[in-house]
Amino acid sequence: MKRENTYKALIFSAVLLLLMPAFRLMAEPAGEVRVPIFFRFNSETYDPTIFSNEASMRSIFNLIDSLGTDHIKGIDITGFSSPEGVYEYNQKVSLHRARSVAKIIRSRYQHLSQRVHVDGGGEAWAELRASVATETKLTTASRDKVLRFLDDTSISNDTRKWRLINWLKNDPNVGPIYPYLLRNHYRKLRSGVVVVIHEQPEEPEQPEKPETPATPALQPDTTAVAQQPAVPQPDTAAIAQPIQPTDTVEHAPALDSVTKVAQQEPLKQTSDPTARRAFIPAAGLSTNLPYDITYVPGYGVTSIPSVSFEYYPASRGRWTYGADVEWPMWKHWDTQRFMQINNITLWTRRYFKDPEVRPQGAYLLGSVNGARYGVGFNKKGWIGEGIGLSAGIGYKWPIGKSRFWFDAGAALGLFYSAYDPYVYGNDALGWYYYDYAGKPEDFTERNNRWIWLGPTRIYFSIGVDLFNRNKEGKR
Repeated sequence: MKRENTYKALIFSAVLLLLMPAFRLMAEPAGEVRVPIFFRFNSETYDPTIFSNEASMRSIFNLIDSLGTDHIKGIDITGFSSPEGVYEYNQKVSLHRARSVAKIIRSRYQHLSQRVHVDGGGEAWAELRASVATETKLTTASRDKVLRFLDDTSISNDTRKWRLINWLKNDPNVGPIYPYLLRNHYRKLRSGVVVVIHEQPEEPEQPEKPETPATPALQPDTTAVAQQPAVPQPDTAAIAQPIQPTDTVEHAPALDSVTKVAQQEPLKQTSDPTARRAFIPAAGLSTNLPYDITYVPGYGVTSIPSVSFEYYPASRGRWTYGADVEWPMWKHWDTQRFMQINNITLWTRRYFKDPEVRPQGAYLLGSVNGARYGVGFNKKGWIGEGIGLSAGIGYKWPIGKSRFWFDAGAALGLFYSAYDPYVYGNDALGWYYYDYAGKPEDFTERNNRWIWLGPTRIYFSIGVDLFNRNKEGKR
């Protein structure tokens, strides 16, 4: 009966391969079946709409049903990530991807929960090497250069990443090599690999040995045992013969056997001076250049000290978060001119393309700000507080291969303020804007309201990337 189940499983797998060329389904001599489940960039959640995920998951269910749960020894699920970004984060993502697939299988087959095992395979360097080795669009020289980087065991993975990003130039066939690898190879390595292992056939029962008559006075007669026919061996040809996979479409990654993936060893980590150049920033700091030469009518040329901080999440996704601070506090008592502004802006950006190492290119901007101000010139002025909401666009580009970059953009929005006018000469108490002195009960609520709808921010900044999230030697 178990041999018949084995034949059914093998026949089902062969038919599945013919009907589903969008992914590779391989049967190994040990009874292992491998099905890749793919994930989006920086995602840990199973999505049935990408690649052939829905068909792959359905094939897993069908295979388990055809084998019968009593014949399933275990289900091993190993997640992987593409080898870009921070190693520690990639290790965590690969494990969570495996758990995402395991959760679906456990919910359907609750009595198999204890036999479902998950593991984080981390960065899929071996799969990247196998995929590049079959590359046909790159020139031979470009492909060999990539393979040399991948095969060089004298450098760390940090150094390897840096060289792939910075030392791979253009290919006459595909243009910039590293972006081409991201589009056509890296994105295929974000997978959770499901391995279904069914039980091996039980050993056949040994034929009973004939009873030897009792002859206490003589030596036992072993002739019958010696001439006994050999025990027949089980026919395991169907199990030992692997199913040959069909050709896969371009979207399916080139994967080695399950054993090679499960037992792959990380590339050698060695000390290399070049590794210090594998800079993966965590944040950026900049200043708005036009603020340094601001001209205010009636006030003249002044400067507005400003600092902008941008945080790059470890996920290396398209979203970043930041804050701007402006604090001009100029006071000219002799001419009754004041430029006192405290403004804090919290914002988020979404870049249009996935970052290679650090965010760059075009982006959308959303922000909210709060300010208090005291502005006075020409014997009049205003003092108040306000809040605003803005949206805009911008573009950020690096300066060569340095840590510095330029950033420019503009935003439109709404600013609501409550204020009071300041009139020259009305200074008996010395209450000059935010140099007030006195008891809190001496102050009254603002009597005037001002609403501004239009441009709220125009900037051209120069900045520098800070910190190194993945230092050489830390894996």
